[in-house]
Amino acid sequence: MFKRYVRKEFIREWYPRIVEILQLNPKEDKKAALLLEKTAENLLLDLNAIEEKLSSKPSLIVGAGPSLPLDLRQAISSGLTKKVNIIAADGAANALLEAGLTPDAIVTDLDGLAPEDLAKIPEKTLIVIHAHGDNQDKLSSLKLKRKIVGTAQVDPPPKLHNFGGFTDGDRAVFIVEAICSPIIFLAGMDLGEIIGKYSKPWLKNDVPADRRKKLKLFIAKKLLEWLALKTPIPIYNLTTLGREINGVPRISFEEAVKLVKNC
Repeated sequence: MFKRYVRKEFIREWYPRIVEILQLNPKEDKKAALLLEKTAENLLLDLNAIEEKLSSKPSLIVGAGPSLPLDLRQAISSGLTKKVNIIAADGAANALLEAGLTPDAIVTDLDGLAPEDLAKIPEKTLIVIHAHGDNQDKLSSLKLKRKIVGTAQVDPPPKLHNFGGFTDGDRAVFIVEAICSPIIFLAGMDLGEIIGKYSKPWLKNDVPADRRKKLKLFIAKKLLEWLALKTPIPIYNLTTLGREINGVPRISFEEAVKLVKNC
């Protein structure tokens, strides 16, 4: 029997707020979830597969914020990347591959990765694809040849999950928290007013965020703060720049390595 995960608190408490703030259409979100389930058919993985892949080691969630290049250099030089599972938020996967790192998982709504980028992802990397009302065109054109994890932001159909979270970065945090990763580290998660160049396939430089993107990053920050209050799993922020996240202390990469050794 397919084993799925549904974070009912997110659906009940947070999703209605997000719908109101961003004027989302829940019916379109539901249509997208059903579309992903149909498109992926028998290629959807259950919760056991995610737990087997990601639960045994601390997790480094890598966002595509402007701090990403510097954070990656520090993560590599400190040795942290050899001691954790690395989970890339969407386009941050390209920065990891350029740095010679293979992500253990990628969480994407197909906004920051072009189809040719997805084709370059090694087979051993777990890919989590998220369905929402605005990416139905990308979901319908998917030509999957590998198994994936499917997620939704509404009450999911039988073969999809809703771990909570809204943007790819904070959703990745919710995923590894749900499977009880021992420690969670954040990098490249600026959550500020600048979008990193790895956020979109066509960007060549960091650019100012528009109003809607600022709202999304504000929601991501609030969701991380909410999760930090609820979970017994420690979450630490390694992001060099960017905003403070209440309940998520900012530490150095060297301190993170020490924490992993004592894990």
